[in-house]
Amino acid sequence: MNDLIEWKNYLLPLPKEITINRQVQISPSDLAINDESGHSEQSQQAVKELRQVFTEKANCSPDGKSFTIKLALPNEKNTIEGTNIHVEDLNELPNREQAYKIFPLTDNCLIIAAIKSIGLYYGACTIRQLLLATICPSYVTIPIVNIRDWPDIPERGLWNFPDEAQWIPWLASKKLNYGKMAATHLALVERNKENSATIDRELMLESQKMGFNYSPFILHLNFLHSCGI
Repeated sequence: MNDLIEWKNYLLPLPKEITINRQVQISPSDLAINDESGHSEQSQQAVKELRQVFTEKANCSPDGKSFTIKLALPNEKNTIEGTNIHVEDLNELPNREQAYKIFPLTDNCLIIAAIKSIGLYYGACTIRQLLLATICPSYVTIPIVNIRDWPDIPERGLWNFPDEAQWIPWLASKKLNYGKMAATHLALVERNKENSATIDRELMLESQKMGFNYSPFILHLNFLHSCGI
């Protein structure tokens, strides 16, 4: 195998704590992705995006038996079910609901662990970036990592950005989680009558699977003339 790849160059944002001592190379079809977290919307989205890496870049499904990437949430004892691995240290971190850990469970298994499913999604984003560094139909190189990561602030994102349907998945993949709903449409304001706003509900619900707060747009006062004021 080649010398250890400069894996940190493929990560954005760079996790707070990361060590990599070795890497393994296998056929993409020999790897499996398992969700043992209870299958929340966000963990299902995480698995979906990880599997897409294999179908789009290696023309296969990750249903193999040689190496496994698992997603797991702790039980009431703050351990990963079936192990004596504790994740209580995540409770001490800032914005702990979004924190995650990635570590080797065995020689042929990496686990993504978090307190909440949004943390699992962010851990999967990190693994996805690492997989994309090398994956092709012939092989994929997997770094055996120890990572602990958390955001400095709870909401991170952009106020203005173009085509939301295209940009939101990209922003979420970089662990940005906020953006205004520019497509919000406020009806004409009429005196003594109720009013309403029309939003893109489907895109809002889809964004929630990625932990993204697609927030309805509240107009600046200097724009209210366009609504009849």
